[in-house]
Amino acid sequence: MIKGQLNRDGIEYEKGWNKKNLAYFKSVNPHIANYVEIIEVLNQQTTHIDGEIRKVAHNKLLAVLLRTVPGIAEFSSLMILGEIGDVTRFKTLKAPGKLRWIMPWYPSIRCKDALYKIKPATRG
Repeated sequence: MIKGQLNRDGIEYEKGWNKKNLAYFKSVNPHIANYVEIIEVLNQQTTHIDGEIRKVAHNKLLAVLLRTVPGIAEFSSLMILGEIGDVTRFKTLKAPGKLRWIMPWYPSIRCKDALYKIKPATRG
């Protein structure tokens, strides 16, 4: 949107979205300045939310354990925990692995070696 506006107005600009260029974009056109301000606000909010996700993920034992699996970071570990829910609902250690969309690599993981023991669910 910003680059399109600059091109329509015939304004030359350097490539990149660094602070210097964003400041230049703001000075060129008031419409572009509004777009840049929206981008800056969204970037601030995203940075704040990323920090909150990291805090939660580093304070949950199961999220920490999930992050030991290659390819799973803070957000992914919390998404998996959100999908699984309460791990104590599974009767065996192998039960979560049967959810292939969560753990397609299950055969290569030895759940019995996990630090967190899953308590069998009780029927009631």
